Amino acid sequence: MTSLKDSEIIYGTTSRKLRSVAETSVKDLPIVSDDPRIQAEYVRMRMNGESHMIADMLAHQKAPRADDDTTFLAARRPREQFANSEHLGNFYANEAKKAGMNITGAIYENGLAQYPGDPNAWVRDRGEIRQKVEALGMGCEGAVNVKARNDLPPIADVDIADEIVVERALQKMDANPDLKMTPELYHECRDEVKPHWSKT
Repeated sequence: MTSLKDSEIIYGTTSRKLRSVAETSVKDLPIVSDDPRIQAEYVRMRMNGESHMIADMLAHQKAPRADDDTTFLAARRPREQFANSEHLGNFYANEAKKAGMNITGAIYENGLAQYPGDPNAWVRDRGEIRQKVEALGMGCEGAVNVKARNDLPPIADVDIADEIVVERALQKMDANPDLKMTPELYHECRDEVKPHWSKT
């Protein structure tokens, strides 16, 4: 059972919230997001009496300081990154050492690697990730947001080894005895085995 003093505190707080909501109109509220769903949720909470900070945090579904470099690296735990595959971590570290890099406090981001062990994939903060993603002309979304460049040259045609094309043609000829090795069949098989990203 609440005492008179407790109820005064509860009702006093509630009346202050109601008074503050009554004095606030939607046009007075700040724009916290370009996403209309997030903004609508923020406005709904503010009109129900929530403070700016709580409404902003809940609308974005992100805890305070969730997008700073300390939190970013802590979530990835640099010291534990290769705990289950120590040999791989040692290989990547040796590749970085050969390239003259100090990787203390850095994490290895596979998405930045051009090949396994690429020393360029070691990063210490989100700014470094942004810089490397932009240099590669790639894009990413999440803790770091970068739009992919569209001005990159088209991917060059990929040359397929004759042995692979002939093997595919032989498979087709085994499946259909009426087929004969012709230039048309060769080119058809070559197009089938080409990687999807190299087809123009």
